[in-house]
Amino acid sequence: MLKVVVIDSDTGSWTALRRTVIEGHATAVAEYETVSEAFLTIASHRPDLAVVEVTDDAAATDVATASAIERLTRTLPETAIVASGPIHSAEFVIQVMRAGAVEYLRRPIEAKDLSAALAKVGRTRRGITPEVRSCHTTAVFSPTGGVGVTTLAITLAMVLADKSTRRVLLLELDTRPSDVMTFLDISPPYSVADAIRNIDRMDESYIQGVVVKYDNGLSVLTAPHGVEPGPFEGERVQMMLEILRAHFDHIVIDCRHDYDTGTLAALDAAETLLLLSAPNVGSIRSAAAALSAFRQTGIDASKVKAVISRERTGVHVDAKHVKQTVGLPLFWATPNDYASTVSAINNGRPLTAAAPRSKLMVSVRGLAEKLAAMGKPSASKSKPSLLRRLSWK
Repeated sequence: MLKVVVIDSDTGSWTALRRTVIEGHATAVAEYETVSEAFLTIASHRPDLAVVEVTDDAAATDVATASAIERLTRTLPETAIVASGPIHSAEFVIQVMRAGAVEYLRRPIEAKDLSAALAKVGRTRRGITPEVRSCHTTAVFSPTGGVGVTTLAITLAMVLADKSTRRVLLLELDTRPSDVMTFLDISPPYSVADAIRNIDRMDESYIQGVVVKYDNGLSVLTAPHGVEPGPFEGERVQMMLEILRAHFDHIVIDCRHDYDTGTLAALDAAETLLLLSAPNVGSIRSAAAALSAFRQTGIDASKVKAVISRERTGVHVDAKHVKQTVGLPLFWATPNDYASTVSAINNGRPLTAAAPRSKLMVSVRGLAEKLAAMGKPSASKSKPSLLRRLSWK
């Protein structure tokens, strides 16, 4: 059965479309009023078909234009796009078709026309199982600095990139000057701030232009060189991650030490959330407070994994202390490997190259294997976005 999404500003037309979809042996999995709303979650539905209202008004914001159709086809490469709109000119129809639409239906859409389009899409997919692209997102977070979030994020991303040919992205989600640039001795011309400012331009070519490819094939999107005026908006972070998920197999996010809406949106979007703390009482209590904050904002606590960094330094803290204070079992502990880590940072090289046999490298390889053993993420369930859930509180 075909999975169909509808993007249409006329909510009154949804009933007729839904009736036609059901009669055509397909199912409507999502309905959106605006293009901007659709881009937040549409990729998670993995639809076979998208029925999209279009306009030739370049200034439109709620209704898709030809450029929006092109972006949809890049975001949903396995989805057939059927555009619907008034036929003002043959030139516009051709422009929409060239952008990636397989059919153009005159509005108001008639049942027979939509049924014919459904049948066409069904024929093209009969007997063909499209490749399912599943992207796993791992967020690395600590409510306080100095516990090794960036070191772990970089090393984990490097190990994941080294282990296979899968496309891996290291994303430094911060508005403050980049640490990743220093750690890897890179100076990219663009940053995550540029990506967030240009959400509407984020197709394959734009993404490849803003990321930096490291020697082992890892893609890196860093924080800016300087300080951005304020934290990123949660909605735009959510949109950016939805787009990036369509282009990568694994995303590792180096999160800022804050509870701004941008960071919370990233934590909510991740399938795995590594919550780091140092082996001391104060840091463990901060981790417990972070877990409480996650629950209050609706972030799924079952995906939070407690990680102790620099084990056996400072006040002795073991798995029992973590369980009692944070309320989570200890998922992993990384060893204290100060000499190797500082040497790697000073030389602008990742541990994978600077100290491949170090204790920390051995530990992170084990962590990567444990994460991989947890299995591929299941298809995302439809749920209100974090921003909407926050607005209800």
